[in-house]
Amino acid sequence: MSGTGVLVVVDDNEAVRATVAMLGGSVGLDVVEFASVRQMDEGLPRDVRGCLLLDMRLPGLSGIPAIHHVASNYPGLVIMVFSGHADARTVVRALRAGAVDFFDKPFSNQELLEAVQAAIAGQAEAPWHGRPAVTADLSVLMRTLTRKQRTIVEMYRAGLGERTIAAKLDLHPRSVQRHLQNAVERLGVPEETLRGMQDGDAEGQ
Repeated sequence: MSGTGVLVVVDDNEAVRATVAMLGGSVGLDVVEFASVRQMDEGLPRDVRGCLLLDMRLPGLSGIPAIHHVASNYPGLVIMVFSGHADARTVVRALRAGAVDFFDKPFSNQELLEAVQAAIAGQAEAPWHGRPAVTADLSVLMRTLTRKQRTIVEMYRAGLGERTIAAKLDLHPRSVQRHLQNAVERLGVPEETLRGMQDGDAEGQ
């Protein structure tokens, strides 16, 4: 395994592991695959450096405890998680546990690959001092919303009123209110504070 160019994927879905291996290999990364955290512990050196893609639902050690385990035992790995069944609260917990990014399944191959490359490049450019500090990024939480909810929230944060948003999206104002309320509940922040929030402000709300 070479320097900072190691991509580790832990997922019990063989098709997901194959996709990640193909993506990593396409840009010259060494890719190591495991079906569980236990297999990872048995086959991966603790001083490895690189990026880990960790599924949130695994046989054996899984979810937030798995993130804590990896963060404690593999300080040279930047942790990213993905799941097909996570809400905003789970995303916040994952970020606070030590993950730096979250991806829904099915994920965008390009978006995932760019995030992995950025994480590995960041390690190569800076001296190794262990895992960087993590804050819950609103932009990551926004990915848990539906496309329509995300659009309405972005317009609301830009300062547009509900009636203006309704007119621009050809929706009834009550529909905008409902979508906004549902989005606010998923993000876990009060509606009155949402308009002034910037990326990175979600933690602690």
